Amino acid sequence: QVSLFNSFLLSPLLAPVDRTMAAQHCLPVKRGGFVVDVPSPRTADEAEGLLSDDSSSSSEESKTSSTSGLWKQVRALVGRPVQQKTRSVQLLGYGKRVTVIAPGAGVGANGQVYLSLKQDPRFRVRVTGRSRMPYDRYPQQWPGGGAGPNLETFAKDVVAQGVVEQTDCLIVGSRGGQVVLPNLWNMRGDAVPPAVVINGGCAMDLPIRVNWPSTAVTFLLLGGRDYFKPQHLSAQQYVTDAQNRVPRANSTTAILYVHEMEHMPASPLLKAFLAEAICAVTSWKASSQVPVAAFQAILSALRKGGFNARLTYTAAAGAWQELGSAAEASPAASTPSAFGTPFGTPLDNTPLGGSPFALSPRAMAQRAMEHAPLPAKPAAVLQRPQPVKQQ
Repeated sequence: QVSLFNSFLLSPLLAPVDRTMAAQHCLPVKRGGFVVDVPSPRTADEAEGLLSDDSSSSSEESKTSSTSGLWKQVRALVGRPVQQKTRSVQLLGYGKRVTVIAPGAGVGANGQVYLSLKQDPRFRVRVTGRSRMPYDRYPQQWPGGGAGPNLETFAKDVVAQGVVEQTDCLIVGSRGGQVVLPNLWNMRGDAVPPAVVINGGCAMDLPIRVNWPSTAVTFLLLGGRDYFKPQHLSAQQYVTDAQNRVPRANSTTAILYVHEMEHMPASPLLKAFLAEAICAVTSWKASSQVPVAAFQAILSALRKGGFNARLTYTAAAGAWQELGSAAEASPAASTPSAFGTPFGTPLDNTPLGGSPFALSPRAMAQRAMEHAPLPAKPAAVLQRPQPVKQQ
């Protein structure tokens, strides 16, 4: 009976999802000069456990039969009415209060990563909102955007629900970083908790004004293969552009660039990054001390996973510094990376005498001119001696 039910009911319902999944790797949508997000499909079996109203533990969920799991998926597909209001789901856990802004965060594609975060005793995680709901679209200021409900009205709902006051760390991604976080900053300013921004949407060329608080604690994750990265920019220029969009008075921002990262981070990459990033920003907020140990742990985990990554942060207001990796003297650290220099290169051993991400393009050009060797003088032309005439 279950097989027949699956064949006749689930197949028609899953067909549109299959078509969406087949198209999820299409080129980015670019309208009016601005890059916008292409929503990715939600993986039902992973997201169902994360977004379920059932507050049972993961161990209890694992005891359910396959038939029960099937019925849960059916209920998820056909039993939930489309609602205009946002939906906030409380998850189990203890410790730091973490709120995931679902639209753009990849809760479905990286469901297992978020589930492991839910099970981490250091965190108390909840997911706010849902992807592909009526409000999951760009506002009118964006080319192709529309009037509410949209992500701007969704941000207002988040504030009205008191999420800002009940959160120690925000996780946003893609369009959530482009629209939701800037609107939270506009409405609540310095009261907005530290944020982990996957894809670095708040540090892009946007059609809205980003009132980035000077005291905001922010950790940006940028990808070298992300379609949010302008194709004409090198890795160094991309990171420098993001740095230039951070207020000069801000001294609590970090940027992690991963060469292999696409728009949807691979699960091993996100797992190596996310938990330590939460610890980093919450510690930075509480102590005002740069969380160097957490940064080093992130780089070490990524390199062990085979990722080429570099991390730069504000050591002081407007002063960017790249995290040195001299302490990680391992064979892998000396392997040439996609950036053209070894991962283990200390801060002061780069060709220009400093971090390549700590200089503006103009400063880099000036420094390069200062270090350029003087042109060699042309060799003197040797004249063949003239024969002496005999008298």
